[in-house]
Amino acid sequence: PRTIAAGLWALSLSVIRGGVSSLRFEDVKGILQKMPYASAGLAIASLTLAGLPLLGMFPIRLELMEELARVSILNALLALAGMVGMLFTAFRVLAVLASGWSRQQAVHGTRLQIALITIGIVGLVLVGLLPQVFYPLMFGLLGGNVLSP
Repeated sequence: PRTIAAGLWALSLSVIRGGVSSLRFEDVKGILQKMPYASAGLAIASLTLAGLPLLGMFPIRLELMEELARVSILNALLALAGMVGMLFTAFRVLAVLASGWSRQQAVHGTRLQIALITIGIVGLVLVGLLPQVFYPLMFGLLGGNVLSP
């Protein structure tokens, strides 16, 4: 899920970058109206990487936090503070993308970009909603990379 979220984040940012002069907050205000698919992809990817419940990274983050708390409560609290910081950043980016509504012409991107962003969003939401289906498949892939002596 992290790789999918990072790829979705990068693709969404590149689509947004193609429609604005720079990625500064002043230049991307209201881009949600102009580029809804790219903005939704950026929002979902950011929230997934932050570990928001019902998205792809939440089950992994929950498991890691439990194990980390068993080892060191201080490290678990620091990791939790980092997750809260990521959530704050994701909500701040979403607020900037949604502010400053204007009557600009919508620029959605190419069909391929829209399809990839949509597939990424649906994939991250499905992995978050149905972890019992997807995570055994992913952990089975990890077992194939072990080198035998």
